[in-house]
Amino acid sequence: MSQMMGQRYCQVIGIVGAPDAGKTAAIVSLYLLAANAKLKGYTYAHSYSLMALNEISQGARRWNEGEIPDQLTLHTELGDERSAGFLHLRLRRLDRDHVVDFFLPDVPGEWTTALIDSARADRLEFLQRSDVIWMMVDGKTLTEHSTRRQATHRTKLLIQRLADLLTDPPPIILVITRHDVSTPPEATISAFKQEGLECGLKISVAFIASFADAGTVEPGFGISELLTASLGGSGEPPCYWPEKTKALENLRSIMRYTYPAEES
Repeated sequence: MSQMMGQRYCQVIGIVGAPDAGKTAAIVSLYLLAANAKLKGYTYAHSYSLMALNEISQGARRWNEGEIPDQLTLHTELGDERSAGFLHLRLRRLDRDHVVDFFLPDVPGEWTTALIDSARADRLEFLQRSDVIWMMVDGKTLTEHSTRRQATHRTKLLIQRLADLLTDPPPIILVITRHDVSTPPEATISAFKQEGLECGLKISVAFIASFADAGTVEPGFGISELLTASLGGSGEPPCYWPEKTKALENLRSIMRYTYPAEES
């Protein structure tokens, strides 16, 4: 990884979020869109993590073929509990006709939980070197009566923890997942932005649906726009409030992986 970053332009994306926030699902959706030539504005070029990407996308592949798996993705577990590994994906950006190497961490949500609950940040030091941070929140938890108060409170705490951790904060995108299920009220989103401003962080917002049932938004909604926004290319990602919503269950995080850091 370090060798490649010394040879070409690379985009390191920091990702944080509670367990089941949809972190791995977003990576899987990104990869499947690219692999099937459906990632708007980008084409797949290469990956040094192809085996790992294929492995973590197996559940979603079965689902797309008509077989509903028990889990679309599994809970992320890493062999090394002290530091993050990174998945690599090289994409060609069509509007500028150049390739970009992305490095994306797939880390356990428990690391974010530990940051919120006890300010443990040693395993998240990679955020300091990230070009952009995706702060991922399950949109369903922000709308359901039984979970929205706690989810809102913990999201604000996460914003505060990130402000304490980051000495030179990169752009932060609050990624609201499961857009096919529900979308939080605008007032809730505005409160998160205001919390960020009070903590010295400028937060933009993206809505995505990594997977979706027919009749709601398209599977992979918002992924390409999120990618472009992460590159600073076109302002805010799409964030409209749809008229239709439909439940999507059994979305999970994923298994361990390794990245060959010294390959180029």
